[in-house]
Order: sequence, then C-alpha cells, then structure tokens
Amino acid sequence: MNLESLYFEVQKIIDQVNFHTLWRGFSPNKFALYNDVKCVYNGILTKIAEKSPASKPPCSRSESAGGG
Repeated sequence: MNLESLYFEVQKIIDQVNFHTLWRGFSPNKFALYNDVKCVYNGILTKIAEKSPASKPPCSRSESAGGG
C-alpha cells in the first residue's frame, strides 16, 4: 500500500470515531504520515523538506502557509 492510500485509510478510521464519547471537547486534528521521501499532511502529498523544525511534520509547509 502506498503512503497516500494508507493516509486515507487512517483518515476513514478517524472519521468513524466519536471523539466526544472519548473525552468532552476532544476532536480530531490534522495529521501527517511520512517516510524518508514523501509526506502526506492533511491529505496533500508532498516531498520531504530538506530542513524541518522538529515540532512540525517534515513536509513542505507551502500548503499550510495560512497557519496550518
């Protein structure tokens, strides 16, 4: 299974979770799956950025320039 397909499989599972029953106010958030070369962040496939801050997914940040 490729990384993008795996991302959407995980997203389907997350979509089925009733987060409110786990913890009041708990909600799903954006996530990333990545390997050494590719990254899928918020459903968008990108190449790994050469230098990424440790606190953010190692994806090209151009798709989230608005505050993602």
